[in-house]
Amino acid sequence: MGNGLIILWIVCGIFCLVMYHKIFNVVYFNFGIGCLGELIWGAFGGYLLAVLFMKFWYIGIIVVLFCLSAGKSK
Repeated sequence: MGNGLIILWIVCGIFCLVMYHKIFNVVYFNFGIGCLGELIWGAFGGYLLAVLFMKFWYIGIIVVLFCLSAGKSK
């Protein structure tokens, strides 16, 4: 892995976690397990988004714009 992919992976992972909390209301019944699960899924989603940006940057931008336009349901 190159340094660019690792930096993009971290940025995309943070973006995934922020978007997850923007779209869904999250309630923790077990705080430790909940945070660990979110970090793992955020890292996984961030990696997929980073690879998508590296290979097909135009599709990555569409995914990001779609996520930014989404909001919490009422």
